[in-house]
Amino acid sequence: MIKHLAVAYYPEHCDEARWPRDIALMREHGIDTVRILEFAWSRLERADGEWDFGWAHRAMRLLEEASLDVVLCTPSAAPPAWLTGTYPETLCLKKDGQRDAHGTRRQYCPTSRRYRDFCNRIAAKMQEEFAAYSNVLAWQIDNELGFNRCYCDECETAFRQDIRERFGSLDGLNRALGGAFWSQDFWEWEQVGLPHPTSPSPEMRLAFDRFYSDQIISFMTEQVETLRSCGAAAPISTNLMADFPEIDLWKITAPLDFVGWDNYADQYTLAGNSLAHHLMRSLKSGKPYWTFENGVNSVSPWLQSAPRANIMHALSALAHGEEGHTFWRWDSCPFGHEQDLQGLVDWAGNPRAKLREVGQLRAILDEIAEVELPPLQPRIALLFSPLNYWGTHPYYGRAYYDGNSYKSYWPEIESFYQAIFDLGLGCDCVAPDGDLSNYDLVLAPGMCLVADEELQNLRSYVQNGGVLFAGRKTFVKTPDNTYRTTELPALGDVFGMRISESQSSEDGNDITVRAAAQSRPFRQFQLESAAGLPATPTMGWFETLELRGARSLYSYCDGYFRGETAASVHEFGKGTAFYVGARIERAAMKELMRQVLQTAKIDVVCEVPLGGQLVQRGDVVFLTNHSDQELTFSHPLLVQDSSNTPNPDGEVKVAPFSFAIMGKREGLC
Repeated sequence: MIKHLAVAYYPEHCDEARWPRDIALMREHGIDTVRILEFAWSRLERADGEWDFGWAHRAMRLLEEASLDVVLCTPSAAPPAWLTGTYPETLCLKKDGQRDAHGTRRQYCPTSRRYRDFCNRIAAKMQEEFAAYSNVLAWQIDNELGFNRCYCDECETAFRQDIRERFGSLDGLNRALGGAFWSQDFWEWEQVGLPHPTSPSPEMRLAFDRFYSDQIISFMTEQVETLRSCGAAAPISTNLMADFPEIDLWKITAPLDFVGWDNYADQYTLAGNSLAHHLMRSLKSGKPYWTFENGVNSVSPWLQSAPRANIMHALSALAHGEEGHTFWRWDSCPFGHEQDLQGLVDWAGNPRAKLREVGQLRAILDEIAEVELPPLQPRIALLFSPLNYWGTHPYYGRAYYDGNSYKSYWPEIESFYQAIFDLGLGCDCVAPDGDLSNYDLVLAPGMCLVADEELQNLRSYVQNGGVLFAGRKTFVKTPDNTYRTTELPALGDVFGMRISESQSSEDGNDITVRAAAQSRPFRQFQLESAAGLPATPTMGWFETLELRGARSLYSYCDGYFRGETAASVHEFGKGTAFYVGARIERAAMKELMRQVLQTAKIDVVCEVPLGGQLVQRGDVVFLTNHSDQELTFSHPLLVQDSSNTPNPDGEVKVAPFSFAIMGKREGLC
């Protein structure tokens, strides 16, 4: 159940005389927690060591008197001008050699020893100042860590040391990174530098991705340890981003007490947002997880959230296991970069329509407060690998670069999750070397880079009776981003086949002689099935499979490799391994997944209509309709009495932009 209904509040953005009215409105609409101070460094420390906490104490006292809990944020995401002006070496040095400038956020170098010391100092000072308050509920470190890759001398020295520790010897380094190619061998450690070239080798780029992630994690961990050493008793977290590939999410959550993340649901598909929730819940299994930001409106200023979207996304989060739900933001800021991103009150502090939704949400939460919601225990695991987020951008669909990172791994794993989402099921996300023994089905999309011990983990899983479903380019590279020099994929005996050809289909025709370069759309190859599956087009990187005991599920019926196998299934040991070597359309993927689920003996009891979402928690079913059409849901648990009065055949109709919470318990809505 959601235990804390919170809002991001910036008291430094408005006149102090308005604070009591803001707080009264929060209490009136059911908000019990505020998150503050994440960008307030320049107001807390006006010059080096010149502290001004008076205004923050006055805000804290008002919040405490109103019985509002507080999440305190360390303000290291936005250093003050005196710091960056006096110590420009704390600013990022971009790849082009230009030093970042003051006037934004996350412009700092995460490796900088000087900057870390200043951040640790203000964290310690905040703990000292606020230790006596009874309403400090939790801490948040920084804000949306990442996006500030630095190429300064301090980073290069640290990177060289990281490489030396990781590979141990120059011979080992040259073997792992393919130094023989283009004369890139290193024969002295001092020759190792940051990947400055416009297009560095895949291996060196991956090494830098790992290093950068570790630097961010180290930067955060120092603040965590500082707070704890200074006596902070409240739990500590940070606000992660689910589909941003900058950081190893498994590793960064280890030193945290609970997982927090920022959920801008309009930036996802419905299935993608559900997957993000499952991922965040899975990072620290058995621990609470929060959303530290939920956009009140679309993150795009020219868009507006659908009616009741804040209610539906909060109930979706509750269904996925969330315990703290934070709206971003309370006030609409009249100045700065986010002046068009509106909050729950307008620029004058007057309530907006979205604030009524918060009050309505509080009433719903109070109504179902006594409903017991057991922990989610999915029978499906989806492997999530930050290493593959970094290393697979050339392969899965139209990889694109958004100025910070490549984003093609997430769409690949989402295509697998979409199929189980459409069938009313969810999953746990598990690291590739994690415990798989409690799952009947393991999904392994995008698992191109894989370690030997991870392969053995999956081999044992299938051999002992598990069902494995993998996608194109699975298990073909080492963790250093070089191709394995054995027959591919690794675990070919488990899959009962080998990859005989692999190509990108980025062309316009089967075979063409071109006299000049021209724009070339992706070509769609057609697949047909002798296993009762629907015909489907495919696009992007594709593979042909040479069967060695496996049965064909799909084959190409046009293109270069007409008649060759594109998807297969194979019994191995006590288990079964499925493989699809192409990206197939959503409807076909759902039907293929249905066969996979049948093999895993996982019953499909409903099909979710387009625009809807269904999440089951024990004997309670959460239904949300995000479309402008009435949707009909069918599920065995929907035959019980409720205010929605479902039909005897287990159907319930949900109005546009609305929801229903159904089950075997009275008092549901």
